[in-house]
Amino acid sequence: MQHLVVPRLPTALCDEPAVVLPGYDLWLIYVDNVHVIPGAIDLERFESALSQALSLYPHAAGRLRRCGGRWSIELTNSSVPVDVSYEQEKSLSLVLQNDYVIQEDLSPLLSCHSDGADTVDKEEPLLWLKLTFFEEQTCIGVSWHHTLGDAIAMHRFMLTLSQLYQCKSPEFAPFIFRKHDFPPPSDDIAAKYYDKIRHLHHSCSPAELGAAFSEANAEVQNFQWRLSSEELRRLRTMVSGSVYQALSTQDCLTAYVVTVLNLVQEKPIGIVTNVCNYRRVKAPFIAENVAGNAFSNAIADSLPIDLAGIASAIHTSIIHTRGVQYLMNWLSTASDRMLHQANLGKVFFFSPHDDVLVGNSNVCIDWCSAHFGFPDSTRFHTCGFSKFYLRSFRSNPVKEDGNTWHSRAGSIDISIGIPVTLKTRVEEIFSRGFQLEQLQGHHDSTTLPESPRTSVCNAVARALRNWIGRFTYKKGGFGRWCQVDTR
Repeated sequence: MQHLVVPRLPTALCDEPAVVLPGYDLWLIYVDNVHVIPGAIDLERFESALSQALSLYPHAAGRLRRCGGRWSIELTNSSVPVDVSYEQEKSLSLVLQNDYVIQEDLSPLLSCHSDGADTVDKEEPLLWLKLTFFEEQTCIGVSWHHTLGDAIAMHRFMLTLSQLYQCKSPEFAPFIFRKHDFPPPSDDIAAKYYDKIRHLHHSCSPAELGAAFSEANAEVQNFQWRLSSEELRRLRTMVSGSVYQALSTQDCLTAYVVTVLNLVQEKPIGIVTNVCNYRRVKAPFIAENVAGNAFSNAIADSLPIDLAGIASAIHTSIIHTRGVQYLMNWLSTASDRMLHQANLGKVFFFSPHDDVLVGNSNVCIDWCSAHFGFPDSTRFHTCGFSKFYLRSFRSNPVKEDGNTWHSRAGSIDISIGIPVTLKTRVEEIFSRGFQLEQLQGHHDSTTLPESPRTSVCNAVARALRNWIGRFTYKKGGFGRWCQVDTR
């Protein structure tokens, strides 16, 4: 059964014909998420809340258009489909294998929509929703076209929808829909920044994308692990200490994953790429609450060999990308490339490499805050993994004895595609825990010379190598790696 919901009029953009899309917004794919509500959603109230949300975010009820090589979302106030399915006789556990954020297949809980690149100049919705009612739970499947905005924009829409459903005022200020359109870069800037947009080097037709992805990820399996707040605190304390106080938990966690990979594979990771949210950068071309894609890539490609040094290099690369002039040149180069490829009918293929780790952290986003009246017990899921693509999310709550829900506050789920030949060794390392007491012993017993940074880094690296070396082998030494972060 399908219901069609239109925006409540007048909308926030009632005087505008369209939302103009710069090149850096042209991600022609859908993002598929599922929110699991431990109770029954009232369908009529949900549709009313959706109509109000679409009034505030009318681009989600628009249609993707291209005219003369320029792209926009025409504000058509078209209907958004809400598919409704009743599965009271089935168990949700048949679809969700565990409570990790990343799931293998969410398709039974999502609407059947076209390919993201097949929406141009057609009457294809940019937003699809599906409600699946199980005996005691409701799944809200969301398919969000990436041209509507990034993960932060998607979360704000879902949180607004949740709050309107609860008859509450939206938490966030209204979105800004006007985006800065950068001129094409000069030849000098294009040449200088070409190597900084490596994720945009490879493109293909939409029809070729599936086969290319499958071939690149053959013999790759998803590795998932959950790290408690205490483990993460100890890791950060050990890696950063008093020398690297600016390092974030994600910097340290990424560095640890890189170190582990470099110990178990023949070819070390040589490049770390971080996806970086720049919404809070102070610049005339940036609005924090823009309804768009506000992220860039930070590349650390000259990594040291020690754990703390790797974390520091990752952190430094992220800070560097937030420089206003750098960001302006990067966005100009990336936007020009994306617009050109979109006009050729191409989509981007993120080809994995043996020596590159790409990370994308959603830890800054509380996806479970879109709880529709069920705080502390709503769960969030998404899908997708690729070789050496590190993803981080806040962990879902867990139901304990007595049917009471417990929040895993501060806990993080990580997911990364690992070659089958390496997965067992990586699992063994993680299963033994950080064993940071041993590392801390080396840290505390180290007499810091005139340059304490080098001493601490080397002590940590030696200790970790000796510990892991007891049960795994690798030719060669420590190497480099790469991550993505949306902080």
